[in-house]
Amino acid sequence: MKRIIYLILIILQLITIFSFSSENGKKSSGRSKKVVNDIINVYEKITNKSVNNEKVMKKMEYPIRKCAHFTLYFVLGILVILFLFTFNLKHYYLYAIIFVYLAALLDEFHQTFVSNRSGNITDTFIDISGCITSLLIIRLIRRKEND
Repeated sequence: MKRIIYLILIILQLITIFSFSSENGKKSSGRSKKVVNDIINVYEKITNKSVNNEKVMKKMEYPIRKCAHFTLYFVLGILVILFLFTFNLKHYYLYAIIFVYLAALLDEFHQTFVSNRSGNITDTFIDISGCITSLLIIRLIRRKEND
């Protein structure tokens, strides 16, 4: 039963990733700008200081987009490794990395067909970094449990 639940969660995460990638460049950029704007609003409320929104937007939109890549694939890495743990395999982590990297490559290829978007190989490195980070954390947790 666990295996089926993890598989469903992996599929849902992949749908989420591909739906974000299906947004045209203008919509995707607008989503990133909204996140930056929300961060600015929270900052201004906490500090009682106003900031130059346009200047901050220019500096923060790109890192926010890349953090989204990292986070989406961080979660995918967790789901894939949990799914693989339900099998009797020897190289769980390697299989997880391969699967997630192939998903990232497919996602970037998919973006080449979306208006005002492009496939970017450097994004796949950010994606796989998110996955590897999640796998390292899980490995550390499992080691601590076995101590």
